[in-house]
Amino acid sequence: EKLLALTRMWEVPRGGLLVRAGEKARCCWIVIRGAVEAVSPENSSRIALFGPGDIFGQFSPLLDVPATVHCRVREDAVVLEVGPEALEHLLEPRSRVAFKFVNGACLASMRGLQRANRDLARITKTRLLTRSA
Repeated sequence: EKLLALTRMWEVPRGGLLVRAGEKARCCWIVIRGAVEAVSPENSSRIALFGPGDIFGQFSPLLDVPATVHCRVREDAVVLEVGPEALEHLLEPRSRVAFKFVNGACLASMRGLQRANRDLARITKTRLLTRSA
């Protein structure tokens, strides 16, 4: 209840932009319903897709760095905006909610690394095949 009191819930229509690459964010997001995609600012290719229960945008406020991708709503969505106070509450030591949040953030990071490794392997293989041809 305390956490929910510190957050804001938004209904965002398809195409809505939640995070703009290059801007520093003071919040992260949790998808409640719908889908949000992370897209490359260079060519608009999809980098990741977030669905219900997924956390995104958490590293920009935690590390105080600008976002590296645009995050836009792919399907009408309901998202929870987790601002600085809520983020601080989520990171309280020995809190069950903190454990779940950190676990979710770590799982999201691991999925991102898996995607990056797959993409890197595919690109490397393509380049090797192109050079040998």
